[in-house]
Amino acid sequence: MKKLTILLFVGFLFAGCEQDETQAETFDRNIMEIEQYLVDNSLEAEMTETGLFYTIIEPGGEDKPNISSTVNVDYVGRTLGGTLFDANEDISFPLNQVIIGWGEGLQLIGEGGEVDLYIPARLGYGQNPPAGSAIEAGGVITFNVKLNSFN
Repeated sequence: MKKLTILLFVGFLFAGCEQDETQAETFDRNIMEIEQYLVDNSLEAEMTETGLFYTIIEPGGEDKPNISSTVNVDYVGRTLGGTLFDANEDISFPLNQVIIGWGEGLQLIGEGGEVDLYIPARLGYGQNPPAGSAIEAGGVITFNVKLNSFN
């Protein structure tokens, strides 16, 4: 009986270790998931140094917002599996108060521009997505964002 208890304990330890993914492992998995998604859907995107994938649909004007700008946007947010988790039109907020992927991605387009963002967890909600959200911990999220204006 003692051997069985020890074996079960050791088994639980290993099972727990296998389920706990490091941030680096999550990031690597996210990158592979995004790349596979792009291939499966015949999409092209560029990747920044931070791991944000993006497709500029419309570049917009020459002037672009910076991280201190307040932007007015229309957007649709989905999980990589396609589940809608958020959408808004004509909403304004400071770029320095949003997830990193948004702050970085919206600086790539000008007023009137549109971009698709493919955001790995570390640039999104990480392991702590909003409560009740369709976003999984460590999950990739996507956004289509139209930049109406900024100041």
